[in-house]
Amino acid sequence: MSWGGRRHRLLAHARAGDAQAQFDLACAYDFERPKLRRRACHWYRCAAEQGHAEAQNLLGEMLRDGTVGPADRREANRWFRRAAEQGEASALHRRGSGFWGEARKESSKRASHGGRLASRESPYGNGDVVPAEAEGVRQRDVDHRFARAI
Repeated sequence: MSWGGRRHRLLAHARAGDAQAQFDLACAYDFERPKLRRRACHWYRCAAEQGHAEAQNLLGEMLRDGTVGPADRREANRWFRRAAEQGEASALHRRGSGFWGEARKESSKRASHGGRLASRESPYGNGDVVPAEAEGVRQRDVDHRFARAI
């Protein structure tokens, strides 16, 4: 079956309100060529609003990364939290990676200017090194934010 035929078949079920079909259609738009990211975001949101955990996670990724518009970390974290509450383990990891991704950029910048990095890895298991003094972020504030998500 061609990609267009698969999408067409899924579209009928997605429009009927089937959350799994909405998610599958979103994945088809997101990962198969031609990629249509705005449509993918629309269908991820439809499935996410019905409680589909994987859709909530991938919608959070799109919002965090600004794939189809300006990045919205607050809304992304809201979707990651909803997915994590349903047991979507990668949502909590991605939520942490999204936050620490900014800290990693800052630490790289500091390292190139002789900045100091902490000698331990992130306590959230995402493999990043915790910056000793990320600009505007204190470690206890970060721990508090993630404690609420767990």
